[in-house]
Amino acid sequence: MKFPLGLVLSVIILIIPDSSIFGQQQIALPSISEGTFWQFKFANKRGPGVIASSDLSDGDCEVIYRDSRLKVFALDGDHRTEIIIGGFGVRELRRMIAIEKDDGRKYLSFPLFVGKKWDGAYSVQLPAARYPTNRYVSYEVKRIENIQTPAGNFEALRIEGQGSESRRRGEMSRHTDIYTILYAPQTGSVVRFSFENKSDAGGFSPGTDIELIKFGVSK
Repeated sequence: MKFPLGLVLSVIILIIPDSSIFGQQQIALPSISEGTFWQFKFANKRGPGVIASSDLSDGDCEVIYRDSRLKVFALDGDHRTEIIIGGFGVRELRRMIAIEKDDGRKYLSFPLFVGKKWDGAYSVQLPAARYPTNRYVSYEVKRIENIQTPAGNFEALRIEGQGSESRRRGEMSRHTDIYTILYAPQTGSVVRFSFENKSDAGGFSPGTDIELIKFGVSK
């Protein structure tokens, strides 16, 4: 079936601008309203017998912006337990929210736009390790993706990071750190996050998965 040229052009004009305009925009650090909450599914990927590197058990958690700070709760059905003193897991959940506080990891660096690049560097004390591990990461906003999560469908900026590690006296580790971060301006948060610590020798890759399952504003 043939369509008039004018109709075909009209369809193209209607479809293209939305994605191209969003792709060219610089996404600024948002203003977070009091009472805004985000619920995430949190999972540590670790092999058999590996010591947990997180203060959180795998499961659902909530982050809420209250009294000008982010509070984290473990969820068990309708029961919420605030985690007052948090370690790696709590800090990682707070990093999902677009309140820019530079601790070296720099998962988000505003303004965001397709093609932007930046670097991060930080140290982490791994379980059973005698000395801290230093990580050096290069990030880039690769493209815009339409992503489906339990919280809904979003247009998200896909950020990819790749890093190396060094330990005592600058010795380079035989691991590569892979980060995949999907940030949705509609929620003011990362909606999906994945970290993998890949060994050059192959085998199991430990890491962390986080996905948004619900968000809104509480009264």
